[in-house]
Amino acid sequence: MVEKQNVVIEADERLNSESGNAYQFLDLWFPGASSLSEVGRDELVSWLAWAFFGKTVEEIKAEGPDAADELEALTQEIETSVATRGVKLPKGSTGVTVRRLNLDPVTSKHRPFIYYACTLIMDTAAGIAIRAAGFRRYSLGNIWYYVREAPKQQPQQHVTNFNGNFNRNSSAPLDSSSSAQQSSSAPLPPLIFVHGVGMGLATYIFFVLKLVRGVTSTSDSTSTRQRRIMLIELPHVSLKLGQENVPSVSEFVATAEAAIQRHGFGPSRWIGHSLGTCLVGAFLKAKPHLVHSVVLIDPVCFLLWEVDILENFCYRQPSTAMQDIIHYHMSQELFISHFFHRHFWWYESVLFASDIPTAMSADVFISEIDEISRASAIVPYLAASAAQPERQGRLVVHELKGEGHGGWIVRPPSQATIVAAISG
Repeated sequence: MVEKQNVVIEADERLNSESGNAYQFLDLWFPGASSLSEVGRDELVSWLAWAFFGKTVEEIKAEGPDAADELEALTQEIETSVATRGVKLPKGSTGVTVRRLNLDPVTSKHRPFIYYACTLIMDTAAGIAIRAAGFRRYSLGNIWYYVREAPKQQPQQHVTNFNGNFNRNSSAPLDSSSSAQQSSSAPLPPLIFVHGVGMGLATYIFFVLKLVRGVTSTSDSTSTRQRRIMLIELPHVSLKLGQENVPSVSEFVATAEAAIQRHGFGPSRWIGHSLGTCLVGAFLKAKPHLVHSVVLIDPVCFLLWEVDILENFCYRQPSTAMQDIIHYHMSQELFISHFFHRHFWWYESVLFASDIPTAMSADVFISEIDEISRASAIVPYLAASAAQPERQGRLVVHELKGEGHGGWIVRPPSQATIVAAISG
């Protein structure tokens, strides 16, 4: 409990320093309220109890006066903050809806058994293809993962600076660790990939194979060649039946560290897509000495104090074909919905820009028309961090033009762009 509270307190303190006005987004957590002045104090207290304590107001009061006083102090702090915008919260309740992800009911849509049978077949086929590409499958605790060893002989490597379609900081120098890998004697960092919500690694099979071809190719000098690769599976968000044993973020970090030690990986280039970016971020925060650099694709780890990502994925009623796909095949699948409503805590999953060490290089790929995250907010947020004079490593934001969330998976040009960045 103490560890959890420390995380929450730190998140609250950093909101003000990193978001400008920490609570300018607050009214969006109360659908039906056109402004914060329509949100009653009771609704605010209810939201704060969830957002910063993970509990109902009644549960906090039952813990005793200290917990209740802490909640009251936080409420008064926010009342003072919004008062500077000329907003005075009505006393009592106004009856508006309150978004409390982990306390709201788990919603899902029925699907026949044949649906899961088909996904099982696709997952099995993907596993065969991954093994054929030189990977072996291992388990450790609640985590399954694949490892592909690199050939013993490692040819000389040359690193080229990559610029994507959108580059906010292309002139920034590589960090010292990236520069060192240009030496023929320096070992290249292994690659560790954490996937997002969907059909698990089956969704990414062509990306994985393209990555492997880059590793084993002898026709060019890309620095991906000869690297070891680890692919971490998240079965609880992979359209699989019976996924009730969900590892916590701390369990994931501990198990991933054990896997790295088991195979002697050392500092690695971590690659995450969508939900995977939250776990990459969590590992970076907990074990920065084991992270060489990061590549974040369609990140949902940034700006989690704003409602957009959770609203768009967990609550929104679809109005487009892509939103229909996300709604039925992902957010409304029973086990995926259960994970988000009962196991996804924003303060464990959020990655602040300042969490990326100034000496570490990072490539972030933002889809221009992402249906889940808000690119128009994330791009300037990261650009501001990239422009800080103390940053030594490169923090490069690439925009995938015309792409929606995950669109790069089925578009070879965008996929090649990402693989090129990973190779850098």
